[in-house]
Amino acid sequence: MSHDDLSIDDEGVQEALSSVRKYVYSCGESSHDAQWMTEDQTSAKWGTEKGPAVFSGRYYEFLTRLRQQIDLWQADLTTVMKRVDQAQERLRDASEAEASAINQVLVDEWVHSANKS
Repeated sequence: MSHDDLSIDDEGVQEALSSVRKYVYSCGESSHDAQWMTEDQTSAKWGTEKGPAVFSGRYYEFLTRLRQQIDLWQADLTTVMKRVDQAQERLRDASEAEASAINQVLVDEWVHSANKS
């Protein structure tokens, strides 16, 4: 496979990035919800009896870990989006550089043929 065989479907990439952006937004909402639920685990809600207090503590730990995992997913998805954007930019730059190089070859050939005449 040569470089000429490679192509990028910009529309497809943009659709995929749009889907990822929705997931990033959803992760942010979920993280906020988990934070709110974590902060809601108080003795006023659960009381001070041993059984409910133990459950409350474990539930708090679970919600904290859940929020941390959601935040990591959000960060990973954001990184993927940035890297795809960077890759697209590099491809555009490469395409512009190739077009410029081709134009220069054509100009050089035209000048060379004009000088022969």
